[in-house]
Amino acid sequence: MADNYLEKRQESYREQAARASGKRSAASVVGLAQRGQAAAFDASYRVRPDQLSRMVEAARVVDSSSVQCSIVPESVAAELVGEGSVPALHCGAYILLGSSREADDKALITLGRCLQMMLLQASEMGLSVAIGFVSSDAPRAIEALALPFEPSVLLAVGRAAK
Repeated sequence: MADNYLEKRQESYREQAARASGKRSAASVVGLAQRGQAAAFDASYRVRPDQLSRMVEAARVVDSSSVQCSIVPESVAAELVGEGSVPALHCGAYILLGSSREADDKALITLGRCLQMMLLQASEMGLSVAIGFVSSDAPRAIEALALPFEPSVLLAVGRAAK
């Protein structure tokens, strides 16, 4: 009888643990999604240059000779994105990510992996990121920045408002 009681209690603990881990995982995903909401950026917070550098270095972890990053001044960021592409055009910190060769499948996968590493690094530092795609009007800004690559993604980096 004692063995049966212990088996039932153990099964009960397993069920509780399974339910709790499912809830935690869903809460974490929702929390990350809310932290990434650009509308919720804290306008008074300024991202430090060392934080941006750490994000760029995180992208370099991926063996990515074809992917390039560039930290972009706010004055140029508005020229790089299309209408409504990045709702956080006043967060003050921007990073361009792009490929230095033709956008074949392998290059796009590598670009995605670099982007993932940058987002993980930003999250680790308590920063939020809004992702926008570079518009077709970008050549002017590309010339102004003298970029050696074709940018694909503009990251607006800031801190989520409380």
